[in-house]
Amino acid sequence: KTKTESFWFLHLLLHAAMTKRHFCTLPPESGHCRAYVPSWYYDPSTHSCKVFVYGGCGGNGNRFYTMQQCQEVCCK
Repeated sequence: KTKTESFWFLHLLLHAAMTKRHFCTLPPESGHCRAYVPSWYYDPSTHSCKVFVYGGCGGNGNRFYTMQQCQEVCCK
């Protein structure tokens, strides 16, 4: 993992604890930029993490770099 990914993941864990994972219920948002960043989001209707394409900026907190990060934050 890069330092940026580790920082982002720790930030998400802290945010999840503080908001009781509210952002895990948000729909995936690709954002307003046009990059192609494969990412993961939690789908509360199936209680699972799924892949989507993030555009690189904007979006919301229901976005993770790996399936494992998504599961650790939203599936517990």
